[in-house]
Amino acid sequence: MKRTFVVCSLIIVVLFGYLNISAQTLHPGMKAPQIQVGEWIKGKPIAQFANDHIYIIEFWATWCVVCKDAMPHLSFLEKKYKGKISVIGISIKEKDFNKVAPFVKRMDDNMNYRVACDKQLSSDRGSGFMYNNWMQAAEVYGIPAIFVVGKTGNIEYIGWPDADLDTAIELIMHNKWNVAIHDSIWRKHQVAEKEKAEQQKKEYQKQMAAWEIHPIKLMMDSIENLIKQKHYEAAFRCIDTLEKMDTKGAFVSNASIVAHDIR
Repeated sequence: MKRTFVVCSLIIVVLFGYLNISAQTLHPGMKAPQIQVGEWIKGKPIAQFANDHIYIIEFWATWCVVCKDAMPHLSFLEKKYKGKISVIGISIKEKDFNKVAPFVKRMDDNMNYRVACDKQLSSDRGSGFMYNNWMQAAEVYGIPAIFVVGKTGNIEYIGWPDADLDTAIELIMHNKWNVAIHDSIWRKHQVAEKEKAEQQKKEYQKQMAAWEIHPIKLMMDSIENLIKQKHYEAAFRCIDTLEKMDTKGAFVSNASIVAHDIR
């Protein structure tokens, strides 16, 4: 019994979102974008931000472990500031948004706040209205991400669900928050992230260039081509050679499985 075999080369996935957008258009202190979601999963829908009320907008996904860890604390904030603050979880970049409702149900009281799915604009996972107009506009690409909308409808805070968020909420609540200082700090953070991403990109390109001419990579390419041409005996010999080259067994395991299936 023979099955289709594709030899997998070394794949390094690096997200360089910071390098793929021309200009940041959303900063702390600016008017918050609209809320447009595809579906409300939990809680009373919100069409617009009310005056004299604070909103914590959390961007998350079902596949994000760190997001899940942050949810109980966000539920705590919702309860602590009941009537004064509303937490809204926006699910983004999901492969299947049908998984969101069951996930929220399983979380139960650990996700005790409003939850909605992003409004998809195309089949592209990164093409949601909320993702485009909030996350991408602010050049925020990692989740969980937090945007705090203040009493006047402006973005007061951009960051993560950590101790800094708790501090910001307390100061915003008592009208003691200095959004200009936060904006300055946030801009410096963004510059540092861009520089870091640029350095990672250069290192990635360097590693990939070295991998393309690596003997193991060349041997794996040969095995793939031989199998496509049904030259199985020659492929077996190459697999034996690869086993001697690949002392750590990182690549031979897949090749051995294929050899067993072909035989």
